[in-house]
Amino acid sequence: MSARKLLWTQLKGKTRDEKLPYILELAQELVEVAQNLEMDESDYSSLYLLKKVISDRHEQAKDRVISVVDPEARTGRKSDKRTIQGYKDHVMIDEESELITAVKVTPANAEDGDQLMDLVSQFQENHGSFPSQVSADKGYWFGKNLRYLHKNQIIGHISVAKTKQQTQGLFAPEDFDFDAENMSVTCPQGKSTYRYRNKMKNGKQVGYDFWYTKTQCTGCPNFELLLYMATHLSWYRQRPHRVIVLSFLT
Repeated sequence: MSARKLLWTQLKGKTRDEKLPYILELAQELVEVAQNLEMDESDYSSLYLLKKVISDRHEQAKDRVISVVDPEARTGRKSDKRTIQGYKDHVMIDEESELITAVKVTPANAEDGDQLMDLVSQFQENHGSFPSQVSADKGYWFGKNLRYLHKNQIIGHISVAKTKQQTQGLFAPEDFDFDAENMSVTCPQGKSTYRYRNKMKNGKQVGYDFWYTKTQCTGCPNFELLLYMATHLSWYRQRPHRVIVLSFLT
């Protein structure tokens, strides 16, 4: 009996849920055999897709493949109750003429805000200059986009998204004044610090770490709040002899 007929005989009459464990076990065996044969494992090869489909069965799996025929398609969310399948387009439009000036298509689970820099760069490539200003909703309000717009002298009309710190009555990074020219940071109480070091990641500088000493913070009405933040927020940290370390990205 051929392997195909044997498989059909073993699965005949079983429900989908009853078939699935058997098929996944067989698929895992195929992956192991294929790896021993040094088969192609580049993106979207048959072996890659088989391994991805197997791993996607895990409850905590993210970025799940929804179609082996169209392996780049994904499931995205428009709201807590509404999902979309496949892809979504990100469009940049001239306000006066309503002509499309840049467009990008991504899998449906891609974040809208992550596409702003690519759209603006595409605009620059198409027209030879950057737009003087852009408008967007609060999904685009985060540091990477704001720094990019500032660097390229683009005015950003973007709805401000409340941070978790603001909704909890805590300080946010924008409550501290970072002076890049004089390399200083000033806190909400008006005290400045010039103590800093380069912030490194994977061997590259990504920003600066500034810190205040205990002497500077003695008697500050926000002292207890800042100590709480130093233990709960990633951009605040405590170090010996330093009350607060604040990270600012370039």
